[in-house]
Amino acid sequence: VQTNRLVSLLGMGGSGKTRLSIEVARAALPAFPDGVWFVDLIPRRSTDPLDVAVADAAGISLSSGADAPSLSEVVGQRRLLFVLDNCEHLVGPVIDLVDELLDSTTCHFLLTSRLPLNLAGEYRCRVGSMSVEGSDADAVELFLATADRFGADVSTLDGDLVGQVCRRLDGLPLALELAAAQLRHLPLAEVAARLDTRFDLLVSGTRDPRHPSLAAVLDDSWDGLAAEEKSLLAALSAFPGDFALRDVEELLERGDIVPSLGELIDRSLVTVRPGSDARYHLLDSVRAFGRSRGGEHAASETLERHAEWCMERVGSNVGRHLFDYGNARWCQ
Repeated sequence: VQTNRLVSLLGMGGSGKTRLSIEVARAALPAFPDGVWFVDLIPRRSTDPLDVAVADAAGISLSSGADAPSLSEVVGQRRLLFVLDNCEHLVGPVIDLVDELLDSTTCHFLLTSRLPLNLAGEYRCRVGSMSVEGSDADAVELFLATADRFGADVSTLDGDLVGQVCRRLDGLPLALELAAAQLRHLPLAEVAARLDTRFDLLVSGTRDPRHPSLAAVLDDSWDGLAAEEKSLLAALSAFPGDFALRDVEELLERGDIVPSLGELIDRSLVTVRPGSDARYHLLDSVRAFGRSRGGEHAASETLERHAEWCMERVGSNVGRHLFDYGNARWCQ
């Protein structure tokens, strides 16, 4: 944020973008002598003037009237940082305001959003899941800290089972916290056993308007998708593991999915595995959500087609691939 005037923290809901932006802003304070200002866009309506909301957060009074100065004129050459949180709710107004201020002022921006603004010079930083491997993994640490905060006796928890829960939840901070909060009235083994129906289980025990439940967060992302993207996400949910572009094209018998797939990647609903061969991945929670929202008939049809496609790839002759370990991993 010191060397790039527009930095976007991108990730799905519940990945910790807001907390990260606050910590970055705190660390950046010495570099911005005119201040670092946090603007929460969730309570803002699309009809509210965004420049007034930003000015209010920074303690700047924008008087009304024909001769009233604009925000860009007031900010001018000041060295300050604006943190705009939850930009996906007001994408159009945010793009217009940020574009104008980047052109006419010297201020910097740190944004949190589920999708990029696609402005020139935007530095995109993906906020992924927490590490889940090992007893000292970040996800385990967050799970135990949250359980302790809700009054659970963390010294009695089975470490292996905690690790299993963290892996099943893909290290997604919101899911980890919601699951750990259930330990105030459920044993850990019961929480682990109910992850197959996680959307009934992972509901906030606090009055948090941002993230009342894991299902509510994913519903919000789902509502922002076009019909083609919803259909594709439901189809991708048939894959139990990683997949390649050609796999999806063969399964759907279509060759026009790249734009919709790109939109799902931009919204952090699909992630790209690093490597020379592009492989794609869905978090377990996104996969379960996609199957539930795809419609019972459509999901059943897609899963049936997926099973047939798997059989074609594996073949029915067991002797032909019994000792093909690469194929065995794929089958698993």
